[in-house]
Amino acid sequence: MTVTKSETNISASRPAPEVQISKVAIPAFATVSAWCALSGMGRSATYEALGAGHLRAVKLGSRTLIDVPHGLAWLNSLPPAAIRPHGASRTKHAA
Repeated sequence: MTVTKSETNISASRPAPEVQISKVAIPAFATVSAWCALSGMGRSATYEALGAGHLRAVKLGSRTLIDVPHGLAWLNSLPPAAIRPHGASRTKHAA
């Protein structure tokens, strides 16, 4: 079996797959569970942020609903993470 040049370059004959990014509607309010999934925050951190006044919430019966636009704005206002390169020590040891 011989392989021709056109068979070795299969990607040239096929169009590149299209990437579609869907626009997701951001809800005005979300339950604590939905907020955790949306924001990436844990339940404890969410309640701590509520207690500190960083997040706003309303009560609807027994449900706590987080003000999503306000919470996302707060998350966006946080400073960027300072990530050290792998292997960097936390403190320099005196010799």
